[in-house]
Amino acid sequence: MRNYLLILFAVIPFFVYGQYPPSIPDTSTVSQDSVPLPPFVYQYVNLSNPGQVKIMADTSLGLFFQDADPARKKKFNDLNTGNAGSMGISPLFQFKPASGFTTGYRAYDDFNFMPDSIRFYDSERPLADLFFSPIFGSQQNFIVGAEYGQKFKDGLAISLNYRRISQLGFYQNQGTRTTNVALAVRWTHVSKKLDVFTGFVSNTNNEVHNGGVDTAILVRPSGQFRINVPVALSNNKSRYEQQSYFLYSTLALDGKAAVESRFAIGHKLDIKTGYQGYYDNGLDSRNDTLFYNDYLIDNRGIRNRVALTQWSNTFMLRSQWKRAFGTLSLVYDHFRLNDGGQTRVVNDVTLRLDGKIAAGSTLDVYTRARLGIGANAGSFVVEANTTLQLGKVAKLSGELSFFNSQPMWNQDVLTLNGQNVYNDPLNNVLGTAFLATLDLPWLGIKASLGQQLIDNYIYRSETALPVQHNGALQVSQAMVSQHWRWKIIHLESHAFWQSVNQSFVALPSFYVKSNLFLERAFFKKNLLLRTGLEVKYIPDFVLPEYDVVTGNYYRGDQSYKDKYLSADYYILGKVSKFRIFFKFENIQQYLNNRINYLAAFHPQFDNRMRLGFRWLLLD
Repeated sequence: MRNYLLILFAVIPFFVYGQYPPSIPDTSTVSQDSVPLPPFVYQYVNLSNPGQVKIMADTSLGLFFQDADPARKKKFNDLNTGNAGSMGISPLFQFKPASGFTTGYRAYDDFNFMPDSIRFYDSERPLADLFFSPIFGSQQNFIVGAEYGQKFKDGLAISLNYRRISQLGFYQNQGTRTTNVALAVRWTHVSKKLDVFTGFVSNTNNEVHNGGVDTAILVRPSGQFRINVPVALSNNKSRYEQQSYFLYSTLALDGKAAVESRFAIGHKLDIKTGYQGYYDNGLDSRNDTLFYNDYLIDNRGIRNRVALTQWSNTFMLRSQWKRAFGTLSLVYDHFRLNDGGQTRVVNDVTLRLDGKIAAGSTLDVYTRARLGIGANAGSFVVEANTTLQLGKVAKLSGELSFFNSQPMWNQDVLTLNGQNVYNDPLNNVLGTAFLATLDLPWLGIKASLGQQLIDNYIYRSETALPVQHNGALQVSQAMVSQHWRWKIIHLESHAFWQSVNQSFVALPSFYVKSNLFLERAFFKKNLLLRTGLEVKYIPDFVLPEYDVVTGNYYRGDQSYKDKYLSADYYILGKVSKFRIFFKFENIQQYLNNRINYLAAFHPQFDNRMRLGFRWLLLD
């Protein structure tokens, strides 16, 4: 009965998250994340669109403040192997087409810094943002981060960013360690006609893999020492490194400031170096032959190292007016890849077009196109997005996209110990996608319907090897979100339903996440408190299996099915610019005494308490 009550709590708010299609931001207006910080406003820009000025907002406690793991700061949390910082996959089917060469090793993107995400603050007052979150009673499981930004009188601005995720875990050989560093400088000429951005980004992701625990021995309650539970692997690690150096400049041609110029030219140089590696030197002939299957090349262990150097030059011509803007870009990408001694050089040339037209205050039309004309000739991504504002009652938007995407390198080639496991170039992936979204702010509801049709889709078989589907993959999705408020009571819910016409896609068909909380200010609004319960529920689904060698999830044995039900209770507080949270994760275990899984053989953590502190220092 108690289990049914938790499920009921999760599914009652069946209203949901409608995900807006990706759109091109409006460069003619100042955007705002939430409520600006009074009385002084901290503005910033990103390299994704330096012409769009944003406001550093005081999001109070934020709807995701209690989620320290970056992969959990989403409407729908990733499926993963149980530890913060581990490779995950979205439960909502997502295909990201590319117009050129890609390696396919992007499993850690959620945890890493990117040049486009760096904030360049336009304020001579310094800003520092500090964050620390440990698991209670464990000094080896924590997340820490810091950000600093300031602009000086001579037009120079600096931005410093740091984050460390260190999670030893509670099972053998489960540890993750992520280190992110970003150092960036912005210089604006006294005339403001020239804007220059330069910097350095470094990301390092380390993870050891146990290959899964012995689920027959693993039992509740959590009084059992998890560190003693047998695991499949004992002497391996994966490591991902990437360093990025960038130089971005914009020059106004009409005598105005670069950020507001009607005509401007720009150039961006981005140099990336790094590698993805997996190593296991402690093979046991009997057990590991069974585990690694087709990957076991010889008895020296398993070694996989893919190194990549990329030089990217982008030349841009930008024009913007009050109701329209457009950017035409020519991008030259030089890739040099070394995979186990096998070298490949690729020279991609891509023509890019980004544009917006606003018809009055009610209709916006966005376009985004990528056309390959070099080694990537024939590849393309074309998107069109239309938004119609129906007064204060509703907003209707729709997106239509077409793509012809090249296979990723790790789908074509895999080299272990200097030998090819497979080397079979696959065909391009073609497809169309449509998404319609209706936003009803007066009801606090947003709903979306989407359809994707993909030909030649590439998936991982039950042996984790890539296979190209000879036919059409059809994906239908419905998403709803709502946020209701009555006095101090808030209810926010997100849900999706999806249907896939092929069984090789190992993703849930339904997911609901509900957050019920109370929020009230005390002591003349100097203290803001929030307390709530967050419930996530997934009905029975085939658990995806995780391939430690390539870092991919795939549909394995269909007998591994389970449902997922978790409940987290939290208390959040804010005094001035200081925030703190106490979060009790997986409290449902006190009721149902069962272990949760989001991937086969990889249990989620037992009930734990996590602390979190954030201190925003403003001068």
